[in-house]
Amino acid sequence: QLDTVILPEGEGELLHGEGPGPEDGEIPRSEYMLEALKELGIEDFFMVQGKVEPRAFRKISYLLFVLEKMGKGVLVCNQKEQATYVIHQLDPEAYKQWLGETKDQLQTHPSQEVTHVRFNHKEDWKRRLKILLTDGPDAIPKRPPQAPEEEVAQREVAPEDWIWIKKDEFPITIEGHGRIIRLGIDRTRQLIEECRAQHPDWVKRYVPRASLMRKSFLHISPEALKLIQTEADKYPPAPPGWMTEGGIHVSTGIHATTINRTAAPYKISNPEWFKKYTSTTGNIRLYSSPEFQQLLYERYGKFEKAPPDWVTGSGIILATGRSATLIEPLLATGSELFPSEQKIYKDAISKPLLHYSPKLLAWVKDELAKRKLAPPDWLTAHAIAVRAQIEQDVALTFIRRYCAEHPASSGEFEHRKRGKILTHYAPAVLEFVLTGKKG
Repeated sequence: QLDTVILPEGEGELLHGEGPGPEDGEIPRSEYMLEALKELGIEDFFMVQGKVEPRAFRKISYLLFVLEKMGKGVLVCNQKEQATYVIHQLDPEAYKQWLGETKDQLQTHPSQEVTHVRFNHKEDWKRRLKILLTDGPDAIPKRPPQAPEEEVAQREVAPEDWIWIKKDEFPITIEGHGRIIRLGIDRTRQLIEECRAQHPDWVKRYVPRASLMRKSFLHISPEALKLIQTEADKYPPAPPGWMTEGGIHVSTGIHATTINRTAAPYKISNPEWFKKYTSTTGNIRLYSSPEFQQLLYERYGKFEKAPPDWVTGSGIILATGRSATLIEPLLATGSELFPSEQKIYKDAISKPLLHYSPKLLAWVKDELAKRKLAPPDWLTAHAIAVRAQIEQDVALTFIRRYCAEHPASSGEFEHRKRGKILTHYAPAVLEFVLTGKKG
């Protein structure tokens, strides 16, 4: 916890006078971030939290996740309408230099240094974060450059029999030749792109004939319309009682991850329970039969909502500010000592998860208080090697030589950032290594 504001607000983001600020609301992005890191197998990270500016629109502090081995950072805020920022080159020892920048300053960095990630929904947000962390900013698909012939076509009025693709309604409607095709945005884009790939001359941008504007819009030829009509007819509306994953979640409260995990073996043994249909929004969606829905409810629908003071493992990590590598072994021990203080409940998003009681949380905090944190100026062998700019094996040779004569110069402490119990060395050891290096 720092006594400073992370990403301080610019003047335009501060409230003036006594009037109310914008409506508050939360999205548990920090918990989603912990889930993403666990799915990637990343354990070497620490979190930094700041204070809140009283006059700011933002009422919740940003968290900086510092990924030590990867040399990256992620700025996350749980308040609605707050963006996420991935810093692709971050020195874990000098992370504070990023904390004082405003959002406007962050966005002046090229995308190779800082990538701005908007929140659409949980799984998409996690997917893009994991791509950025593992593959870098170039792995996110970019819109292709406009072809020269399209630039010319944009200044032309559409031919008489071409159809204007109107995007002012949802789902998209394609009007032409006495028929209206109701397709969702995703499905329409997919079919048009497939058509463009096979027949580039069938999909172009023109100025609409009936419009007084000179702005161009996407148009398709009669041949493209016929092809799209044929494809649209392949998936009828879903039969009564069949539901999408999202529909099942809303009606039963069972989380999407649990639904998918449960469905996996039945998609092999009972494939007739899962079929694709056109949804009410016009997109192709996978639907599940009433039989599968009944199975889900019998297996998971019995879980109650968690009491307000019970927390998940991720909640304990956030409450204590310690790393998962430290908290998870403590929870395993605590669960053996207090088996009745843990129970599966539905969390805030109705996902059945193991929760821990206030008593177990208090025990974890007491255990953490017993651990000795390393003194601020004591360093690990790795940190000494980095400071001395030598290989760690060479640094250890000097360290062992000095500690053999001065045993009080080393000790086992909890690492201030990583949470692990590691051997730390006094400042005099670093001085000895630096002197030995010069000699």
